[in-house]
Amino acid sequence: MSTVAIERSLAWNGVRLSVPAGWEPRVAGPRHLVFEENFQPLLQLRWYKASDSSSRESLGLAAALARQIETAGAGSDWSAPWRQLESRFQVLAFAAGKDGTPSRGAFSCPQCHTIFHFQLFPDQLAAGRAVGESLATLSCHDHDDDL
Repeated sequence: MSTVAIERSLAWNGVRLSVPAGWEPRVAGPRHLVFEENFQPLLQLRWYKASDSSSRESLGLAAALARQIETAGAGSDWSAPWRQLESRFQVLAFAAGKDGTPSRGAFSCPQCHTIFHFQLFPDQLAAGRAVGESLATLSCHDHDDDL
């Protein structure tokens, strides 16, 4: 049973996810969202299609993350929401925050090859479980409607 109420579904530029009602999304670019809570930035999420011209930059960032931080599955003990994300996406790399949950990372969709990067803002690491639950609802293809 979830301790964080995920109450609002959002869709932007090909992706859909559910977030807590108190999170306010801000569009920072065509494939870049920043979520805020109580007027403080909480999470940023970026995504790229592997066929985009920006995919080389995105793959380079994922490779740099993988060199600097722990790869998921290498002895990590992530909570249930993060494991759910890992079951749906190919996880490239995670960096653990103070509480042991991911504070930033990169993952990709095996069906449509969309690459995602996320980062929690440093003073918001306590929201890791809510972020994990929200990212576990992420959908990037096969939508019933046009996003």
